[in-house]
Amino acid sequence: MEFCKWLVLNLRQPDYFPVHGVDWDVLFGSILWCLWRRRNNFVFESAELDSDNTFQRGYRLMEESLRARQIVRRGRSAIVAQTRTMGHWIAPPEHWIKINTDGARSITSGLASCGGVGRDSSGTWCFGFSRDLGLCSVLEAELWGVYEGLTTAWSLGYPRVIVEMDCRDAYDMLVHGNPRHLGSSLLPGILELQQCCWEIQFRFTCREGNIPTDIMSRLVQIGTLAYHRYLDPPLTVRDALDADKRSLLTN
Repeated sequence: MEFCKWLVLNLRQPDYFPVHGVDWDVLFGSILWCLWRRRNNFVFESAELDSDNTFQRGYRLMEESLRARQIVRRGRSAIVAQTRTMGHWIAPPEHWIKINTDGARSITSGLASCGGVGRDSSGTWCFGFSRDLGLCSVLEAELWGVYEGLTTAWSLGYPRVIVEMDCRDAYDMLVHGNPRHLGSSLLPGILELQQCCWEIQFRFTCREGNIPTDIMSRLVQIGTLAYHRYLDPPLTVRDALDADKRSLLTN
């Protein structure tokens, strides 16, 4: 049997092979995904191969997928409520600013950039930035966004800062100390900024809550290693900012 045909049969016709007592198509796809992600982490992120069993990780992913499918089919209102909460930008408390950060990387060239937007409790623009980073990983680009956001906020004298990102790996590393990425060269700088006399919180958001920052990360010209700070919002990001402000009134 051809390899491609074998893959398709496992994914589309799970009853073709005598595997009983398990949703084989979901498990098979989950294992393939874990193998693919493990390979990409090793090749592109230079991450060490962890000792976690790929089959066990795939089995856990299958169980999570099946639970999620059951919840969607039941149409639980809690999921709808969570989507409404996470699907838009949420303002920080009064006397705080929130810096949304993001990193972007070209798959073909490996060139990366980062950007950020700082806003207050009313959604008013405080500052923004974008920076070309040259060659680096996706995770490093995300961490550069955090570092530049904190550096900018500190230089402008903001005493209470929430940094929000849509990269789970970066968030886990900063909050939980993910051991897979503790060797990042940016960590000492971020930790040093955390020890300054101010209050910092890290938060995770979905991509829909980070749209203006995604635009900012792509404003800078790739290949120039340039850095730009914006005390006024660029025209290209104003529609997204206005949409976030409107969401504050309707949610």
